[in-house]
Amino acid sequence: MRNRFFADPPKAIGWRGILGHLGLSIKRLLVQVWQILVFFEAEPKDIEPFPESDQIHIGEPTVKQCQWIFDQTEQRRNQLEQKAQSTFSLMLFLVPVLISAFVFIAGKIRDGFLRDLTIVLVGLSGLFILLAFVAAIRAVNVKSNQTLSLSSVIQPSGEFRVYSESFHAKGLLYCASMNTATNDHLAQFVRGAHSMTVIAVLLVILAAVPASFTAATQPAEVTRTAIVGSVQIDPSPAQPVQTLQEENAKLKARSQLIEQRLAILEKTIAEHESSSPDKNPGKSSRQPR
Repeated sequence: MRNRFFADPPKAIGWRGILGHLGLSIKRLLVQVWQILVFFEAEPKDIEPFPESDQIHIGEPTVKQCQWIFDQTEQRRNQLEQKAQSTFSLMLFLVPVLISAFVFIAGKIRDGFLRDLTIVLVGLSGLFILLAFVAAIRAVNVKSNQTLSLSSVIQPSGEFRVYSESFHAKGLLYCASMNTATNDHLAQFVRGAHSMTVIAVLLVILAAVPASFTAATQPAEVTRTAIVGSVQIDPSPAQPVQTLQEENAKLKARSQLIEQRLAILEKTIAEHESSSPDKNPGKSSRQPR
């Protein structure tokens, strides 16, 4: 038996409520596009000051609770910044893919309905990638953040303040409230960047279907070479075979003559070596004067 104090997960939407939920999703998408393009102030509006009351005692547990609330806002901000950076990295990967796909479709696929449909889908995907890029840049540029500063410890005169749990807790709650508004503003851009990126990826997948079908059914292109300009033909007859035979005979005679001279040179060297006296390494070949 389930405990009645445990919350149930969200239930599935019935068939009758799909159209209404789809219309609500489209409205939210249009709101996200509007939030990406519109300009906002740099910081949220200040909240009203906390009322002063000396009748309520603020102890250390209350200060710890306020500190926990402040830490939760800082943790949420770090998570949102990491999501924005990861989305930005994903877009850096998708942009070259879109450019390559557009160049391939425009230059390789023949004209037709499928080609036009693919170009439209890739163009819409590039548009949503551009919106996601703008949203991620704006999310990264949100720098407003509140934290306790020196004024919470030192008075304008330079003297230290007398520590007050109430003053400390109010300072933490003020920073948490302002940071929560900033985080909500940052979450708008992060949510918009995620939504635009998902739509762009879906459009790329849809564009890949007609592009692959068209590329598979397209016949192979035959490369044809054409000669541009005038061609001049030499009318002189080819060299006769008899002339080639004569030159071949001359080359053969020259090679035989060179072989004969080499044989005579080798014979002369051999006779010179045989007529020279043997050298005795134990005696000196020096003759007396």
